[in-house]
Amino acid sequence: MLSYPVMDRVFPQTSHMVTKAKKPVDIEPVCASAAVVSANLNTLMKAYPDLSSNLKLDKKTKIGTGAISRARNGQNLTLITMEALAKAFDLEVWQLLVPGLDPANAPVLGIAGKKEQELYKRFRTAAKEILQIDQEPT
Repeated sequence: MLSYPVMDRVFPQTSHMVTKAKKPVDIEPVCASAAVVSANLNTLMKAYPDLSSNLKLDKKTKIGTGAISRARNGQNLTLITMEALAKAFDLEVWQLLVPGLDPANAPVLGIAGKKEQELYKRFRTAAKEILQIDQEPT
């Protein structure tokens, strides 16, 4: 739950305006899924300095700072917004819906059987070998 102070305007006898803060208003995400996306988006923005503000994220997604702000607050999420946000962080939309997303270790789909596990193991071994070859001096 996010809360923001509400400003109340008081007009004294003078010509300038004075504002004073009232009791904060709580903003509830519209549903549990929106709350998860909101928390994950805020976590991702903290983890990626080049996408750490609404303005920076807007430059990459082109969805508008208002849409980003609503997503960060768990309000009015659309699939188009979620798709743009996921793409900005090199994720799939479903990954934004996984509670407790770790930016350093994005969730992956489970592997079904032993053959697929063996194939996945070979891919990881091959990737390590490729990295070693790329790091060798030429």
